[in-house]
Amino acid sequence: MTLTPFEKAAIKRERHLLFVATIEATQSIKEVADQCSKQIDTYRSLLLMGKEASDERAELRDIAAKAMKDNKQCNKVFTALANTLEDKFGISA
Repeated sequence: MTLTPFEKAAIKRERHLLFVATIEATQSIKEVADQCSKQIDTYRSLLLMGKEASDERAELRDIAAKAMKDNKQCNKVFTALANTLEDKFGISA
């Protein structure tokens, strides 16, 4: 079966939209991962301060734990996005 020019154009447009969506998703996830890393770094710096930062650490403990979980999830999403780029577009990250 031979594709018509309109079908070829539709396929090309769909591939382009998928590529753009993948890149935009990657950027969004990167921003979330960066925020998680900042929160984790803040908590780690409080750990290095010892007892003098124990109250502040206690306040941020739940937030830091959530940031660690979210960061792991971001890594999974990055992997899925990289696989999409490789499978659909031949781009290896």
